This record gives sequence, C-alpha cells and structure tokens, in this order.
Amino acid sequence: MNLLGDANAAHDIVIDGKNGSFNGIGQGITAGHDVRMTAGDSINYIGTAQKSMHAGHDIDLQVTNPGSEHSGIYIGALSDGTPPNPNVTSLEAGNTARFDVQGDGNITLGGNIVAQNGDVTANISGEGSVVITGSVESRNQSVSVETG
Repeated sequence: MNLLGDANAAHDIVIDGKNGSFNGIGQGITAGHDVRMTAGDSINYIGTAQKSMHAGHDIDLQVTNPGSEHSGIYIGALSDGTPPNPNVTSLEAGNTARFDVQGDGNITLGGNIVAQNGDVTANISGEGSVVITGSVESRNQSVSVETG
C-alpha cells in the first residue's frame, strides 16, 4: 500500500493490510480521532516539515506478519537502512502512540513523537531492535520500550 496524497478524516483513518507493506513518504495523515495502520511486513512513514501524522486520540501502528529482513516499523526512516532525519517527521497523538511488531522485526523512531495524555509504547514480541534517533515524549504518562 502506498499513500500518494494527504489523508484527512474528521474521525478515524484505518489502513489494514494483512500482507505486504505500507509506505507513506512526504504525505500528511490527520485524523480527528484515531490513526490505525496494520501491515503484514512493514510500515514506512516519512513526513516533511509541513506534513506529518496527527491523531486527536490514538496512533496505533502494527506489523502482524513479519517475514523479511526489513520487517518492522520505520518512522522518519526507511527499512533499507537509510539514516533517519528526525527534523522532518513528527507524530502527535492526543492520547497514546503505540508501535507493535508481532514477531521478529525492528522499530526505528526517527522522528519526533508526542503523546499528549497517554503512553508511548514500542513493542517487539520476537527478536529485533528499537532505535530512537528523534525525541519520544509522553507529556502525562509513560514511555515503554520492550523487545522479546
């Protein structure tokens, strides 16, 4: 799945793919309530200084069927190892921001991530690395990073 233009919704944005990957490069994603993405192998999102990901409530990104060497969630970076630029990508959730890889894979948080009223969690149930090169902030709760 490729996002080729901005996505805006008064309520929710739901992107659901059991297999394959999601790629959003240089596009904005804004939801009044929740942004929920599920991809089988990887999620790659790089915003710009003007276009980022915002949710009035929650941001929930999940990889459910990782199977390649580049499986995982890559914010502000690409799965091929391109170095992240934390100055161009931001994610802001009114409540929580969750990044979950169900199996082996990696999570790169190369942007500036803020949860206003909830937790920021990055979880890999199998083997993998969590790399944070930007800022990760929970203004009123906790930040949790865990790998299997």
